[in-house]
Amino acid sequence: MKKLKRVATLFLSVMMFFSCLFFVGCADESTPGTYHLTHMTFEEGNETVNVNLNILVNMISGYSMQLVLHEDGRAELKQKQENVETITRGSWSERENGDLELLFEDQLTVASRDGTALIIEDETSVMTFRKFFLDFDF
Repeated sequence: MKKLKRVATLFLSVMMFFSCLFFVGCADESTPGTYHLTHMTFEEGNETVNVNLNILVNMISGYSMQLVLHEDGRAELKQKQENVETITRGSWSERENGDLELLFEDQLTVASRDGTALIIEDETSVMTFRKFFLDFDF
């Protein structure tokens, strides 16, 4: 369970990226987003960790995410905006160097341990995000 919780913590930077794609649709290295994480909770089950986030992205409110990581490597990403909820199913794993690897809908996301570089790889492109500015308002 400790490993799952540590992986869930690493996943925060990936969540920020997904929220950026959700609102912006497309981004490049020259346009880092500003994110306000207004609330975060961890819920531990026997074989799962839930990470619940409420996020304000570039001053757009009303967006929330929930990540469910299962011990067997399954992952679910639940996103909600204005009472419309989407669920994406995928998988997660941890690399030897501690980077987190997530696969959702044939899109591989690698989050570095320090949270400053995210690489999104698919068949046609690789995008690197240099820095994410996080503002934790607890």
